[in-house]
Amino acid sequence: MSQRILLIAMLLVPALGWTAENQAGQADVLSLEQAVALALDHNRNLKNAELEVSKQEDSVAEAGTKRRPSFKANLFGSIPLQRIDITFKQGDFGTFPGPGGRPNPATDVTISTPRTFNPFAYVTVDQPLTQLYRIILGMHMAKINFQLAS
Repeated sequence: MSQRILLIAMLLVPALGWTAENQAGQADVLSLEQAVALALDHNRNLKNAELEVSKQEDSVAEAGTKRRPSFKANLFGSIPLQRIDITFKQGDFGTFPGPGGRPNPATDVTISTPRTFNPFAYVTVDQPLTQLYRIILGMHMAKINFQLAS
């Protein structure tokens, strides 16, 4: 029996508090300006339209950047894992023609490469000359879409 009373009390106390809050909230009256401001703040269609306008602003800016040249700089580096040694024996490339016929090379030759860092860099500049008219038309279309969204 006491458990039933406790259960009923637990269910009624929050319900009584909720109705008291509701009655206090009904006593507040909104002015016309507050109601309009509240409606504008929570209007989903208006927020979607604002987002569409900002997207169209971005597309106008993007279309303008495509007609300018683009610059790219690349830098590579390498280092051999071990030294490279190449040895040519005397006469590997034959003999020089003529009297005496000296061997080519005259003595044993060793060519070696040091293990050093080898940088390689290049810069490119791209300007879309043949597509420039199409890009300008795209810019005009993006501006018109922005005006429509506004």
